[in-house]
Amino acid sequence: MKRQELLDLIQQTCLDKEVATDTAVTTKLFRAYRDLEDGKEVRLVCQEINNMISKYLILNKYKAPNALLVLAKATENDANSVLKGTGLSNPFR
Repeated sequence: MKRQELLDLIQQTCLDKEVATDTAVTTKLFRAYRDLEDGKEVRLVCQEINNMISKYLILNKYKAPNALLVLAKATENDANSVLKGTGLSNPFR
C-alpha cells in the first residue's frame, strides 16, 4: 500500500461518525497518521493499526464500525508482510 493511500484511508476512517465517538481509537489513528507523515515505514504503521483494531474487536465483543473494518482489511497484507522471511510468519503452527 502506498503512503498516501493509507493517509487518505486513515483520514476517512477518522471522519466516520461511529469511529469519531471513540477517543481512544481516534487518538491511535491520529498517531499513526503522524508517524506516516514523519516517515515511518508503511508496513510498520499497518501492523500497529491492525494490532489496535484486533484489540478493539476483542474488547467490544467482535463488533466494530464498518469504517474500522475497511481499514483493517486494507492494511492486512502490509501488516502481515512485516514478519515474512524471519521464520516468525506463522509461529503457532
